[in-house]
Amino acid sequence: MLLVHDVGYLLRQPYWLDESWVAVSTRVPLRDLPLVTASSPLGWTVLLRLVPFGGPERQRLVPLAFAGLAVALGYLLLRALGRGRLVAALAGALPVLIAPAMLVRDDLKQYTADAAVLLLLWLAVARLDAAWTRRRLVALGVLVGLAPLVSTAAALSGPAALVAVVGAALVAHDRARVREASLLALAAGAVLGVVLLLTVLRNSTDSLREFWVDHYLPRSPVDALPEAWSRWEAAAAYTLVPHALPALLLAAGGAWALWRSGKVASALLVPVAALGSAAAAVLHVYPFLDVRTSTWLLVGVSVLAAVAVAVALGALAAPAPAAPAAAIRLAATGLAVAAAGSAAHVAHPYVRGHTIFAQDVRSQAERVAADKRPGDVVLVALSATWAYAYYSGTGPVPVERTDSVATRFLPSFAGAPDVQVVRGRGPEAVRQAVRRAVGSAGPDGRVWVVRTQIAAEERPAWDAALRQCGQEVRVGVDPLLVLRAGGGCG
Repeated sequence: MLLVHDVGYLLRQPYWLDESWVAVSTRVPLRDLPLVTASSPLGWTVLLRLVPFGGPERQRLVPLAFAGLAVALGYLLLRALGRGRLVAALAGALPVLIAPAMLVRDDLKQYTADAAVLLLLWLAVARLDAAWTRRRLVALGVLVGLAPLVSTAAALSGPAALVAVVGAALVAHDRARVREASLLALAAGAVLGVVLLLTVLRNSTDSLREFWVDHYLPRSPVDALPEAWSRWEAAAAYTLVPHALPALLLAAGGAWALWRSGKVASALLVPVAALGSAAAAVLHVYPFLDVRTSTWLLVGVSVLAAVAVAVALGALAAPAPAAPAAAIRLAATGLAVAAAGSAAHVAHPYVRGHTIFAQDVRSQAERVAADKRPGDVVLVALSATWAYAYYSGTGPVPVERTDSVATRFLPSFAGAPDVQVVRGRGPEAVRQAVRRAVGSAGPDGRVWVVRTQIAAEERPAWDAALRQCGQEVRVGVDPLLVLRAGGGCG
């Protein structure tokens, strides 16, 4: 992991907007945790609280740990599918380690956990393919029911695992297994539904759905199919086969190879999950092939493609008696080198990459804490609210429920009367907030304006305040705006 991820960078780069929603949830009082699950799963937030070291950005060690866990699970998956240690390392662990979809996921979100959960479910399914027991079946059901605590995508990968197991039993014409798998699917599905209802769906908002509207699929099949293919053409670049058609063919070959070897449920899981993801996008409940939220699916495709290559190499390495062994070994070696070289070429641009958005509320908060004096007021732009709440103190952060933002919660500064928040969006909301802050500052006071990810429509209002009574203080990527009280702002 240390060879492909720059851990030092992860522990010093300030949290950007989407990460700040998650980071501040670690400071929310325990009684308010159910209010913040729109930004991250409940169990994920709890895990973030357990990181004991690493500075203010230490929570990024959790997605890194899940990335490492996913690599180990990729290895164990191929072992459970009957492959040797070397093949398991090259076709299971390596694709997960260097898939671009994983290499770009260094930010403080649960996407690497989504991939680890998929691989854990896949491992449980593979164990059932190897030996059907009620104990293993129940273990799969427990995983499906509890996985949404750390992975939102488990709402898709979990049911896909259940469908794959039931489907394999149907293919085998085994009525007893069909009955057992169906009962397990009903029970696990019920638990999954309750967990999702209590931890995710309760905080779903129209604004959150509107945010993802461009990532859903049209309801008409005629329009949905070409749109889905267009999305796949863009997303395939983040697999180890960065071209849509070859990636699809190799993944299909991997699934077919598993099917032919009797691992029917294992063969079905990723294709069923892909179909479920498309169906969810048609229903406008989950984005389709967004690189972040579909990390898990892109990893699954990468592993299937690697399985196809491994099977092809295995076939070449075991030539027919009449075939020239030396030529076959040479061909197998050439294919292996070509596959390894191609994977390395695809992954190289992303290795130890610095892909986290450059935003820096941390430096602004530090400067305000160092230079703020009595009579000064801090005005926090809406997009900087979560990060400022996280970086400006060390104690618990109370939250308030609101439907005005996608996360459905805002940090509350009720205990800090000298901190004000721009409560709305747009230029008029900015002008009103500036007038209010300047009017409440002391006679010689200043207004420290903390901003990040400034909306284009709001920039003219901020620029007008700067011209009238302010100056910018460069402290990082996002400069502080300092306004003079009584300067005619607003």
